[in-house]
Amino acid sequence: MLRRTGRPVHLASWALAWVLAVAPVAFGAEEPKPPRRGPVGPTYIDEGHPRITLKKAALLSTLSTIGDRSQSIEKRVNAIALAGLARLKQAVPALCAVLKRQDVIDVKVAAVWGLREIGEPAAIPTLLVVQSQAVGPNPTLRYEKKISFPDAGVEMTFLELIEDAIGQLGELVTGRYLKILNTPAGSYRTQAQNTANLQRAALAVIVCIGDRDPRAIKAMADILKVPAETHPADFRETAALGLSRVLVARTKEFAVVRARDKLADQITELLVGYIVQIKPSLHREFIASALNIARPIYAVTLLTRHFADNSSKEVRTRTIEVLGLLRTRESSEALVWALEQEKDPELRWRAAFGLGLCGTSDMALKALIKALKDNSPAVKRAAVGAIGRIGGKERVKLVAPSIRDPDPRVRAAAARALGMSRDKAGVPHVLVAAKDENVVVRATAVAALGALATRNSLAAIVAAARDPERQVRYTAMKVLCNIHRPSACEALLGLVSDTDRRIRADASNALRIAAAHHPKSLKQALITVIADPRNPASADACDFADFPKDLEIVKALRQASVDKRPGVRASALRMLRRMGLR
Repeated sequence: MLRRTGRPVHLASWALAWVLAVAPVAFGAEEPKPPRRGPVGPTYIDEGHPRITLKKAALLSTLSTIGDRSQSIEKRVNAIALAGLARLKQAVPALCAVLKRQDVIDVKVAAVWGLREIGEPAAIPTLLVVQSQAVGPNPTLRYEKKISFPDAGVEMTFLELIEDAIGQLGELVTGRYLKILNTPAGSYRTQAQNTANLQRAALAVIVCIGDRDPRAIKAMADILKVPAETHPADFRETAALGLSRVLVARTKEFAVVRARDKLADQITELLVGYIVQIKPSLHREFIASALNIARPIYAVTLLTRHFADNSSKEVRTRTIEVLGLLRTRESSEALVWALEQEKDPELRWRAAFGLGLCGTSDMALKALIKALKDNSPAVKRAAVGAIGRIGGKERVKLVAPSIRDPDPRVRAAAARALGMSRDKAGVPHVLVAAKDENVVVRATAVAALGALATRNSLAAIVAAARDPERQVRYTAMKVLCNIHRPSACEALLGLVSDTDRRIRADASNALRIAAAHHPKSLKQALITVIADPRNPASADACDFADFPKDLEIVKALRQASVDKRPGVRASALRMLRRMGLR
């Protein structure tokens, strides 16, 4: 099906095929009529699929199957598909009940699709609850698979399907939700907080409606136009996210006709004005991504005005941060200007950091090389990190001298940048940092060596596992967990009796994983450590030598059972008894 805007409202082809094949016989459907091209409701245009009318018995059977958890998933999904294609409003309560209770996720996905096809706005509150369960970093409702609509050639996530359903149903009653949103607090017979919650729900629906209705766009824009204290902070945040989605959608639509969209320009101005007022967050990155897709040049033009109008330091800081998030050639040029012209070191190091996000550019690289000699350690540190990202083949040569910088933060940044380069030419320089007097520099160097796989780097990581500082040993342990060689297992065995409880636990767990997935390397390490009379980890190695069918391991345990060290003898005898051996 197609909406009037021209974007597809998708239909599950498998469900349609099943219904068209079976429904006329099984459910007593009417004879198909010629394709209807006129509007069906305010948001649909029929594509030629016949409407299905169910007889009473078939209707009752369909409704009972939807909520009957004793039925198979396939039957319930097919029943929901039939209800959606027939647009059975009588099925709305049953579909909402499926979404409200504990049920199979596949049936819930089908229920959302069914409610969207039926087109009953009364289902919106239920869909809002489902949306809240499916959103956020730890959603309680998960559906990892993509929902495919082959007829339209489109795939959706579960959350996208929910929001599309809310938008379609909300479009039918946009005025109702606009009235709730614009009602002053206290107008309802509830407490002010409850009124605000009603308005939040209304705003969530308006965001899902998006560009389906110009009134929804205006409502979101009005929230950003008024002073910040007029609405709660989350209202402005939600409105900005909604406008970002509208901006991207309109840009894609207008790209086909190659016409200028003045409304999109106005939305860009509102988003730029808003984004320089908020602190770093995922929402800010989302808005910056939308600006990058839709209006990158215009956004940079609006942002760079803050460099010329003597804006406050906070606004200039946010401007530089957003320019880095835009990741365009134009934003890179603006950041080069900020790096070279700004007097405040904080603004300069943020500009250098932003250049590292913008990608390779000759102009940016020249400015960053110059910044390596800056008087501020923070600027040098940011420049080193940026060169590590965009420096290309020359980055090792450019970054390596900073390993010997007087400031430990710069040395740590250099070690990190060399590790990110994954260029083995940087190993000698990182080895120098691994012996640095500063703990943070040593730990950073050890982590960097983990990305530079050479014999020398592995030897340095193993040595770091015996470092007197806990931070260095912990970093070495984490790196060794991902190296499946005998020498790495030997170093992990040495950490099983570490003074730090966390290191002991993680090292033991890593050895158990190695026993299951990399037994050959672990066995070699066990034999070497158990047989070494000077290795303090021999007793611990016996505790991990549970390989009764390996003759070499058994032989090493028998020899350890007569070792001069009491702890080793006890561990070896204990493991032999566990194996059922003497």
